[in-house]
Amino acid sequence: MTAMVARNLRRLLYTWATGRSVRSKRVRQYLLCTIFVALVALWLVSQARNTYAGQTLPSVVGSPSATTWATVTGTATAVSLKEPSPDAHGPGYATPTATARRPGGQGYMEGWEERALQDLATVLGWPTVVARDDTGTLSINRIVSSMEWSAVTIRPFEFSAGATAAFNAEQDDAAIAGYYVSVDTFYSYPAYWASRRDANRRVVERRFHWLAGRWIMAVRAHGDAARSLDHRAVARDLLALATRYGLPAPPGWVSPTSTVLPQAATSTPTEVCTASFTDVPARHWAAGYITQLACEGVVGGYADGTFRPQAYTSRAQLVKMIVLAEGWSLLNPSQPTFADVGPGNVFYRYIETAYARGVVSGYANGYFMPYDAVTRAQVAKMLVRARGWTLQAGNPVRLCDVSPSYWAWDYIQTAIAHGIFTGYSDGCFRPEDEATRAQLAKLIVLARR
Repeated sequence: MTAMVARNLRRLLYTWATGRSVRSKRVRQYLLCTIFVALVALWLVSQARNTYAGQTLPSVVGSPSATTWATVTGTATAVSLKEPSPDAHGPGYATPTATARRPGGQGYMEGWEERALQDLATVLGWPTVVARDDTGTLSINRIVSSMEWSAVTIRPFEFSAGATAAFNAEQDDAAIAGYYVSVDTFYSYPAYWASRRDANRRVVERRFHWLAGRWIMAVRAHGDAARSLDHRAVARDLLALATRYGLPAPPGWVSPTSTVLPQAATSTPTEVCTASFTDVPARHWAAGYITQLACEGVVGGYADGTFRPQAYTSRAQLVKMIVLAEGWSLLNPSQPTFADVGPGNVFYRYIETAYARGVVSGYANGYFMPYDAVTRAQVAKMLVRARGWTLQAGNPVRLCDVSPSYWAWDYIQTAIAHGIFTGYSDGCFRPEDEATRAQLAKLIVLARR
């Protein structure tokens, strides 16, 4: 049959190339039959791809330098504000695991997932914001810095077959990406560990994943947390909460007699945060920071659904972000402090509130210049004042372009000491460079750790 199809296709191509007509009725019938068989074969292939789209998985989403949750490097390098390192990923950016063509989502959840995660965050002392990315994965996160974070995730699937395929692909992709993978079991659930070490053989990232029916659950940590976090203990607490709220218990499961879980289980479930922007995909280096602040109402997007992470930020915009992040009550004085920011200005109350808190002071001419792009030096000063940090006097970091006589020297040194941002690899800080919306989202999150 295959030979006949090939022969007739060659004959058809020959007649087309030479311009000759097909005079034989039998040959014409063969040719029509061949075309029909080819079309049917193409249709069957298309149907097969659609049928398994929700279960087959593409290759790894990213390498260790462009993953979806966090990238591991051999050394803990500093991250600059102006040009964030591709290794400066924090939570919100998914690990190098396979992503299903047909992602999980709200329709695949049963309602217990977000409640279990929120109560687990309470038990662990983490922020209780439950975020969801574009694959439908729910997560709670603890961000210490861009190089140290922890996360617990639940990813629902429509069918257990799809979850099993994704779970198996995760292990393969982790191994391909350079992680050491070992198979394990968690109660009766299949599980695996994935870890990565730096050049000094220290563990810099560790993950523990297990498959519970049509849910993939995971505990992940990067940096010092990878060595200090008890992944299995956190997994047990999550499983205890999940089975309490609706996950079918595994055979032989006995809920741990914890004194904190029953108390946490009485909390009121909240709606899962679904904040997302069309130009901030899950693999964006600042997606976790942007999502966290968007869920808290600190930042918002534009009418077209974008966030514009690379857009530069004005002084007034940064002030608004700081005031909202700190949760300060807005002031509305009758007389404006600055000549160029009157009561009719959309940022008036935020700027007046920040002024009253000592965060901003304006210029000597009585102006605030609200729409000037904010610089790195100004960011350092505003955040240090907003957090109430004591200015650092000793052990300064040597910077090629910021001397002790520079107006923001104390603030820059204090911000560096608190780990919210650093200088560049050439030993400079570039204090007059402008900051983007994505970079400021990261700094505000890190400043509140």
